[in-house]
Amino acid sequence: MTKLELKKSKTILWTITIIVFLALVSLIIFKQEGVKVVFQEESPLSGRAASFIADTPPVLLSDDYILGSTKAPIKVVVYEDYASQFSADNADNLDKVRSEFGKSVAVIVRPFAVRGNTDSLILAMAVRCAGEQGEWEKMRIRIFELLREDKITEQSLMTTAQELKINQEDFISCLTDIEKQGIILQETAAAKTNSVYGAPTLFINDDIIVGARPYEDYIDSDGKEVEGLKTIVSQYLQ
Repeated sequence: MTKLELKKSKTILWTITIIVFLALVSLIIFKQEGVKVVFQEESPLSGRAASFIADTPPVLLSDDYILGSTKAPIKVVVYEDYASQFSADNADNLDKVRSEFGKSVAVIVRPFAVRGNTDSLILAMAVRCAGEQGEWEKMRIRIFELLREDKITEQSLMTTAQELKINQEDFISCLTDIEKQGIILQETAAAKTNSVYGAPTLFINDDIIVGARPYEDYIDSDGKEVEGLKTIVSQYLQ
């Protein structure tokens, strides 16, 4: 078999695998054998800025994805949907927080797969599967870049995996793993216990913020001044 034929063969294999994966995703969304999954509706406040005092803030888990140190005095837990522009905007604002406040802030990233949105589940799986090979952060960044450019496709996802030198076979095997998909869906369902119904949702110590809160203070549509992420984080350092 020539190199060209081998390349074509691999491309066909990946295409078939992804098609099977999409079919399995459609099936898992409606039925999980042996697992009761309670899906979360996307909050009507998603994309808007609303904040409350959290009754039950999330607890840091051993397998959480963390940007920064667990010893940081301020911990931001963010549930994000990699198919949502609001989550992409929110990620930009969190980058500004980390840039300005440095080691004082740690950002804990948790994927959130929206019910009925196949892209949301696939992209959450992509971050998780890249994480198994130590590249979750780069995959997350690249997915948000592709989202902003409206270039999220099966091919762009595979190309990203190649660019990050992720083992392709292991990556595809992970993406199509029913058990791992179920875990993502269960984690999304379990987020309800922390009053998370959509993404992005942030917890900044005791504050829960629904929607992509701007970095700077701003005036909302009702003419009220709303604190931005910079102000909220600053208050915890006083």
